Amino acid sequence: MRKKYTLSRIGAVALLASYAFGGANAQVRATQQSAPSISNTIMRVASEDGRKLWGNVLFDNRWASISQDYYAYGWYEFMAKDPIKVKQLYVEDFFRATGSGAWIGNNLYFIMYQNFWGVDMIYYYKYNTDTWEKLAEKSIDNKSFIANETAIAPDGSTVYGDFLNSEGNGDELCIVDYEKMTRTKIGDLRHSYVAMGVTKQGVLYGVATDGNLYKIDTNTAAETYIGSTGKQLKLSDGSFYYQSGEIDQKTNTFYWACVEADKKSTLYTVNLTDASLSLVGDFEGQNMITMLSIPKPAAEDGAPAIAENLTFDFKNGSLTGDVCFDVPTKTFAGDELNGDITYTITDGTDTLAEGKAAAGSKVRQSVTLKGNGNVNFIITLANEAGPSPRLLGSKYVGMDKPKSAQNVTTTIDQNGKVNVTWSAPTEGLYGGYMGDIKYNIVRYPEGKIVQEGYAGTSYTETLPSDADKRACQNSQYK
Repeated sequence: MRKKYTLSRIGAVALLASYAFGGANAQVRATQQSAPSISNTIMRVASEDGRKLWGNVLFDNRWASISQDYYAYGWYEFMAKDPIKVKQLYVEDFFRATGSGAWIGNNLYFIMYQNFWGVDMIYYYKYNTDTWEKLAEKSIDNKSFIANETAIAPDGSTVYGDFLNSEGNGDELCIVDYEKMTRTKIGDLRHSYVAMGVTKQGVLYGVATDGNLYKIDTNTAAETYIGSTGKQLKLSDGSFYYQSGEIDQKTNTFYWACVEADKKSTLYTVNLTDASLSLVGDFEGQNMITMLSIPKPAAEDGAPAIAENLTFDFKNGSLTGDVCFDVPTKTFAGDELNGDITYTITDGTDTLAEGKAAAGSKVRQSVTLKGNGNVNFIITLANEAGPSPRLLGSKYVGMDKPKSAQNVTTTIDQNGKVNVTWSAPTEGLYGGYMGDIKYNIVRYPEGKIVQEGYAGTSYTETLPSDADKRACQNSQYK
């Protein structure tokens, strides 16, 4: 690959070498969690103080102040206003879109590429962006899925990109389907692109490593020179830093998270007529960002606002229970909500229930799950204007496994009479229903089960006369 961090490095991230050792960052943690009544606020767009943008941050010069081994790779948001401060949405050690990717619906796909000591390592990832659950992680041996940059068409699902050829020594304009992992070549490219975007009219533009803006024909891959941005991107060895761009299809504004050869990291907008740049601001963390993405509105203005007050009523470990929520009285834009409102309840994969309700009404809908486990319920309302933002809530359904017994004490008198007492656990491992708890009591060192299915919280026995040292252990079950 021609794209890399130089060994002189911007920070302690030279060549992303920690990948070969399973990752250096033990401090990385997920910041997006699923919980009851958490709405999918990540899909909300922008306030009036600037355009909200997303991207995969591969470098921040403030990480080194925490530790030389600290790398908070992940998905971030930031406003298109000066100064530009990135904010974590989700971080994970291997969340590194070094081969680009795409956000489609509520799924995020990317390719991580690493060449370490001459060995190519290419991994495909898929995440659910409602819960940040990792849905796929697999090694691939095909360099042709590594992209310098991608761009999403107005239909929200067609992904164009500047991809490597199978030998890794040339560029091809392709359409990629990350769900099916298929790639359709359109034609060869004469340039490598660091930023790409598609207008609302379906026209593809790209900034190449030569610093020039080109219009790219999505039928033939022909590249038409528009103008020079005036930026020097290539280093002396021909390499260049990770960066990306995207076009806001509402306004046809081309945003470019640019990293120049001198390591300056800046957000620009690119004029599609003459390639002139307008400064938005400098990244405070000298950030390198791949997969620059434009958040889409969570709903059309006339669609229902998000459902409210989500609760669950599943009794005694049953797989059948009620999902309860309120239908709002307002549209997404804040106007009065009228007319027929439909609702759909899913678990992210299967539709659990559908129905109709009036604006402002309370819904109690019975659903049945297939088995015990944590369920991510998604509630979507809809009217003639379109679907509402999705409301996400998580609930453990079915019989839970109890936690360990607490406050275990053992006494023994001079006659060898042993008394073991303990406190029953008050909750399950996942906060679900436990039912009546029974215990297996095991005596050591021989490992003999002396009581099975025991219902109390104390046990007494007299040890055999030949016993020297023995121990009792209980394990509970339902």
